[in-house]
Amino acid sequence: NSLNYKYEMPDVTLNHVYSISQISKNNLIWDEEWKRVIYTSNSIVIVEDLNEQKTQRFLSEGNDPIYSLEISINKKFLLAFTWQGHIDGTPMIYIWELSTLKKRAQISINQPILKSVKLSLNSNLLLVLSSEETEDSSVSVIGVWDFLEDYAECLCRSQMPFSIEEAIWNLQLTNLEFVTRSKTGYTFWKIDDLQLKYQEGATDIYSENPNGEKAVRLNEDVYITCMSNCFWALETALVIIGLSNGFVWIVDTRTNNLLCQVKLLDSELFFVTVN
Repeated sequence: NSLNYKYEMPDVTLNHVYSISQISKNNLIWDEEWKRVIYTSNSIVIVEDLNEQKTQRFLSEGNDPIYSLEISINKKFLLAFTWQGHIDGTPMIYIWELSTLKKRAQISINQPILKSVKLSLNSNLLLVLSSEETEDSSVSVIGVWDFLEDYAECLCRSQMPFSIEEAIWNLQLTNLEFVTRSKTGYTFWKIDDLQLKYQEGATDIYSENPNGEKAVRLNEDVYITCMSNCFWALETALVIIGLSNGFVWIVDTRTNNLLCQVKLLDSELFFVTVN
């Protein structure tokens, strides 16, 4: 080919075909430890056990479509949640123990839209982002829930008068710090004595690049589209941020310091990660 890529084409045998719903954000995952394919089909979470050649199905409350599905960082729990409560207006969070597939929690959220749910590194806290949006206004609610097996309780919450798109834990730090993002910026949060305290990220970060160009500045045309953790940086608050113009930032959210800027694409970034 024109770019001189080298690749091999191994022999492939098709063994399974799955029908997966399109409404979901993350709707197909691989459970390496138990050799399972876990996916969603509308309001059903389906677990295909490839070792035992059996299928299990779990129906969401009220038949609401499952929006997102993921396995906790410590591989202990399976988490799923609905985007909206189409039947009763109440989005739901479901947590199963991964080894036994026994349901450990079912949590209802009062806001109409549930955007993001993340288990902490030790799976003892839940970071929940929900919102209520109209044509004229948007209100985001960030809640931190204490989660032990078969028990969940909201420890603290904060309400912001604008739309927040995503919330993630700072996994390399304690369970008491996390980062949120909107289109126009990011915010560093810390839980202190059951109170949520925050520091707004700098939206006018500048630094000199090797080629002499200044760093991208956020505005109406250039905005944040995605965010993820930097797993190589232990004991720091680094996140990688994707922008609508194809640039990627690596930012220390605690000090508001732009460490690196790279142009990846000529179009909008929807997902970016670092291994």
